[in-house]
Amino acid sequence: MAEMKRNFLKGKMNKDFDERLVPGGEYRDALNVELLSSEGSNVGTVQTLRGNSRVDNVSFSSNALAVGSVEDEENKLFYSFIANTYDLTEHANGGFIGNKCDTIWQYKQDESGNISEQKVVVNDMYTSQQIPNTFEYANDGQAVTITGLSRIANSFRPSVVGGFPDEPTYLATGVRVGMRVQKIDTNGNDLWGSADIRVLSIVDSGDGTMECNITPLVGIAEDRDDYDAADIAAGTIIRFSSDRILNFSTGTKETATTVASSGQVSFTPSLDGETTLITGINVLDDLLLWTDGRNEPKKINIKNGIAGSSRLAEHTRLWIPQREEKFLRGWLKEEHINVIKKTPSTSPKIEPLSTLRNGPTSSLVTKYVEYASPVAGPFALHGPGGNIYPSGKLHWLDSLIDNVAWQEGDKIKLIGQSTGTVVFFRLIPPINAGTDSVDKRLFRQLSVPEGYSGSAVDEVWSASLVVEEVDSLFKDKFIHFAYRYKYTDGEYSVISPYSTSAFIADGYQYSALTGFNDGMLNIARIVNVSNFITPSTPEDVVAVEILARDVNDEAQSVWSVDFVSINDTAWANGGFVSVDDNSFGGAIPTDQLLRDQDFVPTTARAQEIVGNKIVYGNYTQNYDLDKVNITTEIVSDKPFQNATQTSSNNITTAQSESLIVGQGGVTSTVYNGPLRTDYEAVDNGNNFTNTAGNYYYTAPSTANYTIEASVNTLIYQIVSGDVTVGTTVFSNRSFAFRPGVTLKLWDVDAGAFLTSSEATTPLSGSASSNRFLTNNLNTIALGGNIGLPTNFEQVGFTWQVPLTAGQKIQVRIVVDNYSNFTTFPQDGILQEIGTDIQAFADALGSLVFGAGLAAISDVDAWADTAYVATVKNSTYNVTSSPETLGNIILAQGIKSVKSNKTYQTGIMYTDGNRQAVVQTNESSKVQTQVSEAIEINRIACTPTKTPPAWATHYKYVIKEIENREYNLVMSESYSNNDGNFAWLVFNSADVDKISEGDFLIMKKKHNSTDPVTDSKARFKVLSISDQIPMASDDTPIIASADGAVGRFFIKVDYNDIFQTFLSSDFDTLGTTANGAVFTSERSPSKLYDSGIFYEASEAHPIKLTRENAQDYIPLGSTIELDSASNVSSSVMSSIKSKINGATVIGVRGANCFNRKQILQKTGTDAFCRIEVNRNLTNILNGGSFLSQVRVHIRVNRPDGTFVTVRLEKGLNNDTVLHVNPYTHSVYDFNDLNLSSSLDFHNCIAFGNGVESDTIRDDFNADSIHVYAPIGKISGFKASLENEDYKKEFKGNFLIHSQGYNEQNGINRLNEFLIGQSIERQIDENYGSVQKLFLRNTNLIIFCQGRVLRLLSGKSEFYKADGTADIIAANRVFGSELVYGGGEYGISNNPESFAINEQRIYFTDTARGAVLRLSNDGITVISDYGMRDYFYDNLKNVRAAIGTYDGKKDEYNLTLHQVVHPYFAKNVNTVTFSEPANGWSCFKSFIPESGLTMNNLYYTFKVGRLWLHHVESVNRNTFYNVQTASTVSPVFNDSPEVVKSWRAMSYEGSEAKTTTNNGWYVESINTNSQTGQIDYFVNKEDKFFNSIQGTETVFVNFADGGATGTAANNIDTREFSVQGVGGLSGNPTVVGTTPELGYSITIDIPDTDFYTSPGFQYLNQTTTPSGLLGTFTISPKPGYSISASDFTDISITEYLITPLSSITFSDVGTANTPSNSVLVTINSISQTLSNDLSITIDNFNQIELEQANTLIRMRLRFNVDNTAAPTGVSVENVTIGEVSPLVISTLSINQSDLVVYGINGTIPENAFTLLCNVQVALSSVDGYFYSVLPEPILTSDEPNNEGIEFQTAVWGENIITNENGLPTAISYNVSFNPNAIYGVNGNIYSSANYELSFNNQEVSRSSVTLNSDTIVRPNTAATYVIPINTINGIPTAVEAESWITIDAINVDSITITLLENTGASRSGDITITPANQTGENTATLTVVQQVASYIEIQ
Repeated sequence: MAEMKRNFLKGKMNKDFDERLVPGGEYRDALNVELLSSEGSNVGTVQTLRGNSRVDNVSFSSNALAVGSVEDEENKLFYSFIANTYDLTEHANGGFIGNKCDTIWQYKQDESGNISEQKVVVNDMYTSQQIPNTFEYANDGQAVTITGLSRIANSFRPSVVGGFPDEPTYLATGVRVGMRVQKIDTNGNDLWGSADIRVLSIVDSGDGTMECNITPLVGIAEDRDDYDAADIAAGTIIRFSSDRILNFSTGTKETATTVASSGQVSFTPSLDGETTLITGINVLDDLLLWTDGRNEPKKINIKNGIAGSSRLAEHTRLWIPQREEKFLRGWLKEEHINVIKKTPSTSPKIEPLSTLRNGPTSSLVTKYVEYASPVAGPFALHGPGGNIYPSGKLHWLDSLIDNVAWQEGDKIKLIGQSTGTVVFFRLIPPINAGTDSVDKRLFRQLSVPEGYSGSAVDEVWSASLVVEEVDSLFKDKFIHFAYRYKYTDGEYSVISPYSTSAFIADGYQYSALTGFNDGMLNIARIVNVSNFITPSTPEDVVAVEILARDVNDEAQSVWSVDFVSINDTAWANGGFVSVDDNSFGGAIPTDQLLRDQDFVPTTARAQEIVGNKIVYGNYTQNYDLDKVNITTEIVSDKPFQNATQTSSNNITTAQSESLIVGQGGVTSTVYNGPLRTDYEAVDNGNNFTNTAGNYYYTAPSTANYTIEASVNTLIYQIVSGDVTVGTTVFSNRSFAFRPGVTLKLWDVDAGAFLTSSEATTPLSGSASSNRFLTNNLNTIALGGNIGLPTNFEQVGFTWQVPLTAGQKIQVRIVVDNYSNFTTFPQDGILQEIGTDIQAFADALGSLVFGAGLAAISDVDAWADTAYVATVKNSTYNVTSSPETLGNIILAQGIKSVKSNKTYQTGIMYTDGNRQAVVQTNESSKVQTQVSEAIEINRIACTPTKTPPAWATHYKYVIKEIENREYNLVMSESYSNNDGNFAWLVFNSADVDKISEGDFLIMKKKHNSTDPVTDSKARFKVLSISDQIPMASDDTPIIASADGAVGRFFIKVDYNDIFQTFLSSDFDTLGTTANGAVFTSERSPSKLYDSGIFYEASEAHPIKLTRENAQDYIPLGSTIELDSASNVSSSVMSSIKSKINGATVIGVRGANCFNRKQILQKTGTDAFCRIEVNRNLTNILNGGSFLSQVRVHIRVNRPDGTFVTVRLEKGLNNDTVLHVNPYTHSVYDFNDLNLSSSLDFHNCIAFGNGVESDTIRDDFNADSIHVYAPIGKISGFKASLENEDYKKEFKGNFLIHSQGYNEQNGINRLNEFLIGQSIERQIDENYGSVQKLFLRNTNLIIFCQGRVLRLLSGKSEFYKADGTADIIAANRVFGSELVYGGGEYGISNNPESFAINEQRIYFTDTARGAVLRLSNDGITVISDYGMRDYFYDNLKNVRAAIGTYDGKKDEYNLTLHQVVHPYFAKNVNTVTFSEPANGWSCFKSFIPESGLTMNNLYYTFKVGRLWLHHVESVNRNTFYNVQTASTVSPVFNDSPEVVKSWRAMSYEGSEAKTTTNNGWYVESINTNSQTGQIDYFVNKEDKFFNSIQGTETVFVNFADGGATGTAANNIDTREFSVQGVGGLSGNPTVVGTTPELGYSITIDIPDTDFYTSPGFQYLNQTTTPSGLLGTFTISPKPGYSISASDFTDISITEYLITPLSSITFSDVGTANTPSNSVLVTINSISQTLSNDLSITIDNFNQIELEQANTLIRMRLRFNVDNTAAPTGVSVENVTIGEVSPLVISTLSINQSDLVVYGINGTIPENAFTLLCNVQVALSSVDGYFYSVLPEPILTSDEPNNEGIEFQTAVWGENIITNENGLPTAISYNVSFNPNAIYGVNGNIYSSANYELSFNNQEVSRSSVTLNSDTIVRPNTAATYVIPINTINGIPTAVEAESWITIDAINVDSITITLLENTGASRSGDITITPANQTGENTATLTVVQQVASYIEIQ
């Protein structure tokens, strides 16, 4: 008997060859088998597979998915990335509850290969959905308490080992402070709409549950604001959610069909054509790094992550091992694990000091003529005769600052404020000093100033402490400070913004004798650096390095001056260090200087570690930007004398000498006369007039003022007359009457006392002389000698009075004269004068007042015999007043912005780490004026457009457009003696500063402190000479030949300008130390614009949060009113008076950003709260704070800059201001327009017109900013504009970081220094980079279309003979080489990558190939018998997951073929065996990820870890499911020979029996027949049985057989008769003769459908009456059909007899993806006479619809409804439905903020129009768009995936008015659901999409006239008057009958005038702009001449 044998020696499948050609040892197909590879007799046999067992011990959710894994074989560790570790479960009421989290796990493998440890590295619990107790909406603005929250024990509670004492015992499960709170119904709708509700606090309820407070429920519909039993019954839950930090994605979810099973639902790890598996993962020492192509690249310290993670039920804590007290530092955030590290946003605050003394060390001083002098005043350094004081002269001086910190022995430098003279004094112990004043001090003069004149005028002197130590390092330097963070893993941040220079200018000392300005020396000795630790400092920062940089350092070094650790005291104090000369350490690396940001990609697909550096490939960089609009202005403040002077309009005046009035009677000097304060100690504003008799203060502006005055008086009056006491008459008696004295305010111009001055307040400590004569006071009559009173009484008062601008106010002494009393002096005191006191007292012994009074006769007849007064020590001070420019010169120079210059600012947006390019606009340019040289100038910017959605911060930059200029000081000037020219003399030190043809711009007058601010004061340099010039009369202008020594001469025109600003009298232009100062201006004055901008501010946060609010509003700031609109002037004044000058003592950012809460002005949580040091009452309280009111508050910060905020709530008896939490106009508040000043200066201003920027104004000295050939370098961080800047997808690029060295403590993995050529571009023809892998030192790059390698740290060097050598190269990216073996890549499937030592496996799905890369190049292993299979099946693969089984040396490839997205897919795992060098079989397990560790193969399924090849597990049992093994051998020996198969045997293990599993034959197929073997029989250890053919069945239809072919498998061709031929057509049959019938075949070609195969019936004789057959039509993926689609198809041509009808019906729901159509064919009963074959082939006429699916999404629209300049609401939005979508309003938060729900069915994988949105302006008010609104789409899901791919907005139609101007625009909104997850077959968006329309600019119709008045003659005539209009034809109305309006159009009005027969007359025509009603009108006045007027032509 012939026998054919087959073994499986080759152990692989062959699906390519024809069955007749499959080689021996190969098989057609196999499932779950392997080739037995052990030596022995069994070689070449196949066996089943050992199963796998779960080896982890944690329960995950059923939706868990492993999205990545990586091994650390050296440490026997590996890591898994699990999505949905916890997930929600459905509650009985229909809602979903529970927690959602993603997790990274660490597994440790022990020596035996078991998992010995399993730890959480990171657990991201981002959602908790609970059913708490019911709660009600609290009162507006009040927090709401939610109780009944579940709790868990805190793993770090005090009672556990390693716990912390301040940790709570319990935590709310999944709930953390700051989480968002939502009320979610069963459809996923947020019933609280877009309201931003946040968790405020969490506490233990004490009943086994937790409770939390949440921010107020404001702006929510009343029926949705609470949570009640009905909500619970309806399945509504409360959701708590936070920003995700891992944000793993699971891809889509479909029902899977595998080779072994079907019906299981699983994830397909692919989204938007990209894998969601994380394929870029590396372990570097203790660091785990990964990137997924969707999120920021990540890095976690494994040890710290494990330490901060306890279990799945708790979110990971931030663990900081460097902290000594407590390692925990709050909850882990995404910023903690991003590779990029946060850049400091603020500069350090600096306080340069000249000494460590507390208090001011400089002051203005005046002099007492002698110690006893009561008042000090200006003085000169010479006596009355002009004798100059010598050294050693003593002086009593008074400092105008009370607490100036001088000590005995101090050396004090004095500078004359008029002459500029410098002299030195020393403070010495007082001699015979009294105690009148602590500020009266004795000084010894130490020097005699050179060139000082004995005729010098008295002047006020500035005095400052001289530190007599050695010169400081700072003396001639401009040193700036900055800092950088050091993070817990050793990374350093980018350097912070730099402070301004630590420079303290000295007093103005620009000497014409030396040519140097010693006021431009830095007197700072110590610099206090602070505020580098703030609430916004990242929690993972462990140290701060303080840095210093000298702007003029040619080496450009940045020096480390201090290092503050997290455990240092300086850290606890908020960051404070003092820097001096000894602080400077080493320089940091130079590559940090230009590191203004780290160019870490925002996303990256590929990652690898090369040379301890991160390399990313296929990444995105940059952001998209919108247009900006910033306005720039100059803010000028008035110079101030010193830090303690509160107002430049305050005055301090005093009385220089006592005033004595003799006995000549009453004098107005005292009696109701002014205080004689003739000495002005302080009068900065020149507001006080002190001429004799006119001592008054003139109010500079309308405001509230505080006035203080005091006086010492000795006033008495002697009166004479007769007094009768009883019966005794005392004749001619004299009495001394001491009248009452008070002070009152007198309005000089009104000639009356101020009524408001009656209510006075006595000065503290002063005695009033107001004493009253009471009824029981005896009158004492005096006789004998007269004695006079000698004691002075002090009177003092304080007034708070409102004054108007220009009002003149005196303080008057008001004396009550005796004649004021009609009966008896009531307000005075009668005091004895004589000595006869006792006698007179005795005579009055029993006198009572009434009797005595009655006895006095004829009081009025008493004579005033004398009036005596002495007044001294009068003072008149204004202590509080509004600021205006004062004229007292600054004691010291102040940092300022130089006048007469052009500046341009720009704005840069940042995400907190990266920054975009500079953006500018025309209004960002600004020019300072010449007049601003005497002011302290700052530049301020205001952004008026909304920022890009990605931005969190913004900062300003500046560009100076100027040439270098120099200051020159003139010593004297001489005439050229011709009346035409003059010579200016300068020190030779300045000779290089000026050239002929240049101009001298005058800044300060000669021998004066007066500034020159007139732009005309400029002199052209006609010539320059270093010799004494000769005048026009040939005589030298200086007689002495020595006059040229050290000087040079400049010739200028002697003209009106010279005489005006210098002098016409050359005698006044003589030699002086205080010479005129000029600035050079180059000619031609073409300004140099480098185009480079420099950082000029901190990075301001857009939102003021709890963390960053103090960065924007530092403690210690002061506030003042900046502006107020739509309020009255009185309200504005009231606000000013109450808040100006208040100090900020506390700042709290917003807890939430709830727009409605801000608009309703309720509660506190949605506001930034500023606490000040005073109580504020009645500020816009109650209903007075209307919606249109805008109040901006300026915050003056300690560093000299200011910011502004908008007040949003009124105040009443409160210390807290509630301001808008945004600092920048945003979508919800796009009219904020808040300004802030730049932290920028470029000069030192001295207040006298001189502005200096160079040390000593020396030609070659250091300057504030460096002047370089490229232009002025105005800072340390440079940036440029770049119009091409946008988000870049750099698919074919690589980029690398700096290095990492754990041993040396160096971690620079966050540093991506773009200036160091860190990028490498790959040939774009290769496609994008998908995978990187380092093998040896070669970086292998897997692109979509090619595989190549880069030599890392090496390059190829080609020699002359063409051969190549490898040479070392100090770079990461060396030479690039392409692998041979074909043009293959990895397509978009990096997840197919798997490696085993030198062999790498991957797929190229685009080319239908599976590949192996080894040392010999690329091999197409799919060609090994499986080419056709892979070519056919890789085309539709969404995911190809490759894992390598190191134990079996096999590559397992799992292919996900999505047939119908979200619904159906085919998934199979196929194995390539290296021992077999072919594809051994399919496998029934479908892993999510896998890896080999120490020769053990692990895979992940539903996130769980499974170990394969486990002996103890039943074979073929994978993931607890047992499946079969199959193999399909081919017996093809002698294929041309016809064979009969009778039996089959096999050698192997036990066969299948009724009780045992084993091998069996499922089917036997030949090309002709099929057979089967039910079981095998064991014979001599072999298994045999005969082959039984499949039973042949045939039942005639006529005999009751079934229709179709299923029951009839007979083949009549097999019939034979007597061995010859076949059965004839008309045989003779014994018995019942079977009827030979005909075939019925109905066929439909498979075109655009998946169809059933039609049907066929054989041997039919008749057709039935009724149903003939059915088949099903199904759509291909992405399409849907319905029965109605077929109604228009003509089928009559197919209804041939006997067919009667063809009908179509839906199996499911029409036009849904899962629907199919059942085709039913009916027939009539008819005998067949031939075969019936019908092909229905015109279904291709149907236009297929894409598959529709139900969509639910929420779309919110927001428009600016106050776009018009008038602030009225003129803009509206309407939404139009698009059938069949249904749009419903979910919630209305405000008229301009509406949330719509959109429901309906839309096609899959395509954009579908959802709605049409029209934004329109009011058509009746003349409005139109000058700039159309921009649609900006955002989502409230912070990590929303694919928003850019999901939604599209585009303009469809611009609607214009009749004038062609746009008044509306409509936009289409389309949506593509492909990127959104599906639930139960439906697709919905869980996010709120917001479509904002912003940045529009609205204009209005207008009309203007060239002239408001026209004059016409008296004759009757018609005139055409030109007009100017915008937006249409206006309307016009005449007021007079003699004027007729004939016509009006857009450019003219035609009028006719009647003849005038009388006097001249006029009439008005009112012209109203188009579409307006009486607003913005123009009036044209027509004047017609008198009748007698004759016009002469």
